[in-house]
This record gives sequence, structure tokens and C-alpha cells, in this order.
Amino acid sequence: MWCLPLMFASVLSARDYSVADFGAVPNSDTDAGPAIQAAIEAAGKSPEDCMVFPAGSYLMETPVLVPEELHLIMKGEGDVTIRTGNNLKPLKLNGRHTPYFTAFQILGSKTDVDPFPKVIALKNLKFVDEGDAENRSAVFNAQCYIESLRIEGCEFQGYTTAGNFGKVYTTEGDHPGSDAHTMIKSLVCKGNTVVSDDKETSQVPKSFHFHCPANASITENNFWGKGGGYVFRINGGNFDTIPVPERGSHDIEFAYNTVRSDTHHHEYCQMTKSSNIKIHDNEAYASTKGAHNFMDLFNCRNVEFYNNKATGGGLCFFGHADIGGGKYSNKLIGSQNFHAWDNTITNPTHTCIFNLGGDGRVGGNRAGHDALIERTKVIVEPGFDASRVAFIYSFIFNDIELRDNDVRNIGRFIRTYFDRGYNIHDNYIENVPELVKLEKVPGDDWRTRKTHKFKDNELVGTSGTVSGFEKLTRK
Repeated sequence: MWCLPLMFASVLSARDYSVADFGAVPNSDTDAGPAIQAAIEAAGKSPEDCMVFPAGSYLMETPVLVPEELHLIMKGEGDVTIRTGNNLKPLKLNGRHTPYFTAFQILGSKTDVDPFPKVIALKNLKFVDEGDAENRSAVFNAQCYIESLRIEGCEFQGYTTAGNFGKVYTTEGDHPGSDAHTMIKSLVCKGNTVVSDDKETSQVPKSFHFHCPANASITENNFWGKGGGYVFRINGGNFDTIPVPERGSHDIEFAYNTVRSDTHHHEYCQMTKSSNIKIHDNEAYASTKGAHNFMDLFNCRNVEFYNNKATGGGLCFFGHADIGGGKYSNKLIGSQNFHAWDNTITNPTHTCIFNLGGDGRVGGNRAGHDALIERTKVIVEPGFDASRVAFIYSFIFNDIELRDNDVRNIGRFIRTYFDRGYNIHDNYIENVPELVKLEKVPGDDWRTRKTHKFKDNELVGTSGTVSGFEKLTRK
């Protein structure tokens, strides 16, 4: 029986509670909110029990509050649509009220020492926003510790964000926020479809926002983010968090998803302060020239990025942004260990296909180190202008190896600031006017500390110009 979630699957005492038994009337204009509230209060007492929606359409104008001591396990039988109306209340994000209206407000402990391990499971449900156009809306808001979260086969249409789950809770170690706690102990997000509204957002993504998840599998989803803002986001800590192995956000797979972005100023997807990540076999589409990279990996470690296909935008950012001055400014070492292979991009529109590093400070504070990028294929179709695109843009990054990449018909191979230890070999580079652009900065002496290698590359239809890269060895 599906509604026995994860570690409770062996329990045989599961019971289904139908919302119809509590007064919900399908295919009517009767507000089902009070009936859903009553059903949750009955079914939510045990993680083995499930709230069931019989086939039909339900109007939900009254928001539901899930108390701290209750679980939320719900599924649809047959075709089930839950339509949210105009009377939903604003939810609270990041400790303050925002202009978002939510259907399910889920309460719980905000620390990882929770006497009540909350279980949330959703399956085979369709949610449609029928609220006023000016209202930003969300289906689920659960800023709390979650023992198990499972979302399968659900559809969300017309919301600003489908769901916000988990909460950042940190204690200070060697760096501020370095000991982020895991707030979603187990996560499965599979086979869902999200088509958002077209409202502008900033940090709130259009599909799901998961805070500090571990053992996470996000697979076979279709995410379409309209308007400004991220499409999908995992937040592993506060702005200054350094990922700690087996703590906070870790062991994440993002695979076989289709992501479409209509944004004009963000990466489509972002993961921050997380470790042990596999991103593979995804398809990404950018409909605007202003879209950034398909994936933004901010302060992450141990990443495998392979077999992804993108059209428009770029492929991946791997690094961090400046944390500012103070006692930590020269200790942050940013992102580490990035391996990308067998990725393809067609008609890139972002300024770079891979962005390594970020906005870190010069000195001990390095934006990242250890990246291997191989067997990337860059396709620019006839008549498409990619002259402003670079294959690599790097800033304060150590030890970058590029090999066996097939790069054609873009403006530049590499644009680099303050980087150390490029090893560029066995690449095929065709019709790329500028190989390397080194942006000089007064007082920079890194070139005396680590050399660069450029050898055994096949150059076709390019002058092979190298600007400001005097110590580059070419063979």
C-alpha cells in the first residue's frame, strides 16, 4: 500500500480516510477546505494512515493548517484536481510574511532534535490555482524538520511556487553556518509536473524549494518556470555555510528531469552548500537570451555532472560569491571537486557555458578548486550568433583540466581572472576567434606560483590568438 511511507512500510495497520466522509463534495463549488482540515486531523495522527481524495474536482478556498503533532499523507484515487480560490492566507518564508498565499501551512520543529518526526507524502494529486492574478501563491509551506518527504505523480499549475519544505538551521563551526543540520532526512520527488505562474520572484523557485535535504532523489520531473526567478532550488545553509560531509545537505541525485526556464536573470536551477551530488541525464531549455546556466552549484563539493543536454543559456556554474570581509574572509575555500563529462549544449546564449569560481576575494579566499571538464560538445546551428559566448569563464579557481572537448563557433575558449593551474589538452577547437583572454589585475603575481599548459589541441579555422596570457605554453 503506497501510503505506508518509507521506513513505516512494514506496519500493517494502515487506514485510509476519505475526505468525502468528512463532507468534501467533488465536482461542486462547495469549499472543501474544512473537510480536508477534519480529515487531516483524523488521518495525521499516525504515519501509517492516509487521507484519500476520491476522483473528482475539489474547490479549496479555506487554507489548511497541519499542526506540529500531525503528519500529512494524502493521495488521489483516479483523476483528482484540487482548485485553490481567492481566500488563501499569506505564508511565512525566511522568518517573515511574504505576499504568497498558501493552501497547506505545515507546522513543526525547526531544529533537527525533534520529538515528533514529521512524515509528508503526496501522490497522484493535481493542484490548479484559480486565485486572483495579483496574488502570488503556493501549495505547501513546511518550514520544519521532516523525517521523510515523498512527492510522486503530482501536478501543479499556475502557482508562484509549488512547495517550500525544510528549514535552514545552523551552528557555527570554523566558518559561519558551517555546521548546517539536515532538515529533510529522506526525500523522493519523482514524476511530477510543475507549470508556474509568470510572476517575478527572486530566491523563491517556481517548482520546489528544499532546505537541507539528505538522501535526496529528484527524478523524472517536468519543471517549467515562467517569469523571473529560479525554477528549482536546494538550499543547504545560510549565505556563509561551508558544506560538511554527512551534515546538512548531502547525497543528492537530480536526474532524468526536463527543465524549462523563461527567466531572464537567473540560473534555472540552484543547489547551495551541498555535498555528494550527481546531476545527470537532464534536458534543459532556455526560452530567453538572458537566462543563465542550467545549474548553479554554489559552495558545493564532490559533484558529478554528466549526460546533460541544454538548449540556450549555459550548462553549469560551480563556485561561490564573495562573503565579504571580517574574520572569515581569508578562510573560505569555496567549491571543490567538480567532474563534468559527456554534456551537450546547442545554441548557447549565456556569456559562458561553464562558469568556475565566482566573486571571491583575492588571497587565501579561493572561489574553488579541482575541476575536470571533458567530452563536452558545443553545437551552434547555422545562422545562430554565439560570438559573445565563452566556453569557460573562471575567477579565482585552482586546478582546471579541460580535455577532449569539441568546441565550435563561439567567441572565446577561455576568459580567466586570477586562476592557477590550467591544463588544456586534446581538445578540438573550431572557428573560435580567441583562445584565451587573461584579464590582468595590478599586483597579481599568481602566474609565478603555478603554470598553465596548453598542448595537443587541434585548432581549425581560428587564429589562435592569446590575449594577455604570456606564460601560456603552447605546443
